[in-house]
Amino acid sequence: MSVADACVLAELALRGSRDLLVEYERRRRPANRRSMIPTRTAALLLSLPQWLPPSSVFVPAVRSLARSPSLLRYLLRSASTLFQEAGVRPA
Repeated sequence: MSVADACVLAELALRGSRDLLVEYERRRRPANRRSMIPTRTAALLLSLPQWLPPSSVFVPAVRSLARSPSLLRYLLRSASTLFQEAGVRPA
């Protein structure tokens, strides 16, 4: 996120944007909000009640992913691009 944030700030500064912070927030907030999804999901899973150990959730999930490499690729690709602005494709 920090690299993408810095790129947008540099672009806006070089363009001479009059309202740098407002424009930065408009462009980066959606991508930064999306990038927090995996963190919030992990926090939710790790805060499971005592009677439901994380292994009861993680082990079956890992086994399912091991049987489905295409799903694993999709999830990794999705997670790795959450921080990007909408419509921006990786180089």
